[in-house]
Formats: sequence, structure tokens, C-alpha cells
Amino acid sequence: MNKLARIEEADARSLGGARTFWKGRGRDIARVGSLVMLGAALLVGLVLYLLTGRYESTDNAYVQANKVYLSAEVEGRAVAIPARANQTVKAGDVLFRIDDAPYRIALAKAEADVETTRNGISALQASISEKGAALGAARANLAYAQKEFDRQKELVARGVVSKVKFDQADHDLDVARQRLAQAQQDLAATRARLGAHRQTAENPEVQHAIAVRDQARLDLDHTVVRAPEDSIVASVDVQLGEQVMPAKPVISLVSRNALWITANFKETQLTHVHPGQLATVTVDIYPGREWHATVGSLSPATGAEFSLIPPQNASGNWVKVVQRVPVRLYLQDYKGDVPLPTGLSAQVTIDTGHRSGFARLIESVFG
Repeated sequence: MNKLARIEEADARSLGGARTFWKGRGRDIARVGSLVMLGAALLVGLVLYLLTGRYESTDNAYVQANKVYLSAEVEGRAVAIPARANQTVKAGDVLFRIDDAPYRIALAKAEADVETTRNGISALQASISEKGAALGAARANLAYAQKEFDRQKELVARGVVSKVKFDQADHDLDVARQRLAQAQQDLAATRARLGAHRQTAENPEVQHAIAVRDQARLDLDHTVVRAPEDSIVASVDVQLGEQVMPAKPVISLVSRNALWITANFKETQLTHVHPGQLATVTVDIYPGREWHATVGSLSPATGAEFSLIPPQNASGNWVKVVQRVPVRLYLQDYKGDVPLPTGLSAQVTIDTGHRSGFARLIESVFG
């Protein structure tokens, strides 16, 4: 019995020692684990410190594109509308046509007026020599009438002829003077109408007629409205047969070529951001796909400055709000293989290249 008790006592001592041993080892493992976690946290903190300020990101970013609202240049009835909403069009494609019959008639009339004006100027040029000859004849007639008047005056004074002949000579002299004055006026008027331009094409009347003709031709060309660039038709607000008025937008287009990203960064994020820096862009519609971009420009004003009612911080109670500044980025490797409708949400990360002083020190030491 005593032997059995001693055996049980020995077993109890062994079990207690094992428990004590493993309890000590557990405390050692916990200490090592705590140290490892602390070291990992310090390492993560160091990495974050080294990278702080280099990358600036925002999800307040959107895809943007040129939007064009087309209107007619001339008034008329819409007779053809090939464009349809959401249709892809190329530069020069016809979007809609206006009835061109009135403008064809106006062009024909303007072309006829050009020819009439040219013929008139040519006739004036030809009449210059004729009017010059008439002026010479009027001068000769005046000289003859002046001599006849002087002769009759002398004969009347001597009593050789009657006063009737003298009166006739006086009348002829007045008529000759009037005819000379008329010939001078006709020649001067013709020369003034021709001006200093001896060539028909340089004459102001001809140039005016040509300008009217060119305007009529331009109006005729404007009856066909074409796409200015490769675009997507966003909306068509004109119906067949509808009267189209100038300057009233009837078709809106979204460009397929000029795409950019507008990212609204907080003002505190822009300390080291400047044009030319590289960035990465992801769009929510294509998760996992990434494009490269370049910072194009920073807005000269915050977004609030362009609001309908800008904030008046100098009046009333004031609460500081971090402002956002629009930054424009241009996509480098977008090939148009997938559609990017304007207004899509995007995520932008800019590599500013900025490093903290400690990071630069580590680079200088370890290369």
C-alpha cells in the first residue's frame, strides 16, 4: 500500500512538472509573437511614412469629353435626318438637311447680279473715252460761241447788225457753257463710279456683288449640317418637316477623340502635384482594368468658385471646409476599344515623386 502511494505521488509530481514546463513555454511563445507583431507594425509604419505624400488618390473623379450642341446656320424646313440617338458618326457625316430650294434660287439671283454689275462697269469703262470726246466737243462749241458772241457784240456796237442776232449769240453762249458743265459732270461721275480701280474685278460694286453671291453660296452649303469630328450622337431634337431656326440647338454630340479625366482633389493633397506627372486611372464600369494618364493642368479656382451661388466666407458665421480643386488628366493608352461614356466615376492615383527627408536619407545611404 505504501508502495502504491509512492507511485501515485511520483506520477502527480511528473504531471505537475509537465504542466509547469508547458505553461512556461506558452508564455515564451506569446512573448515572441508579441515581438513579431510589434516589429511588423513598426515595419508597416515605416513603409507608410516613407511613402507618405508621394501618391495622392481620390475617387471624386469622372470621365469627361467634348460635348457639342449643333444648330442650323440658316432657317428652313428639315427634309432629311439621317442621324439617330446613340449612333456613332465620323467627321463629315450628314446629320440633317434643310430644304435648299430657296437658297438655290437666291444663289442663282446673286450670280446673275454679279454678271450684271460686271457688264455695267465694263460699259462705264467704255464710256470714259466717249464722255471725254463729248467734253472736248463741248469745249470747242463754247469757244466758237464765245467768238460769235464777241463778234456780234462788236457789230451791234457799230450798228451793222440788229440786236436780235446779238441776243441769239448770247443765248448760244449760255447753252454752250451749260453743255460744257454737263459734259464735265458726266465724265466726273463716271470716273467717280469707277474710282481708282481700272480693273473690273477690283471695282467696289463688283466686289459687293461677289460678296453677296458668296454669302448665298455659303447659306446653301449650310443647309446640310455635318458632324465636325468623330462623335456619338447623344440626342436628336428635330423632327422631319419641322421648321429649324438658326442658333437653336437640335443635335448634341459627344466626342470620341477628346477624352480626359476630371479629378477633384482636396486642397491639402495638391502640395506636390503639378502638370506632367504620371497617374493611374481605373473606371468603375471596368473593374480591374487600369489606364495610364498624365496630369494636364490644375484649375485656377476651386469648384466652389464656379457654383451658382459662391460661398461668402466674409459674412455671417464661418466654418472651415476643405476645398476641392479640379485637376485635368489625359489618358495615354486609351485606344477606344471600349466605350467610356462621359460622366463615369473613376479612381485616380497620382505619383507626385515626392519623398520625405528620411526616405531620401535612406536612399543616399543604401543607394
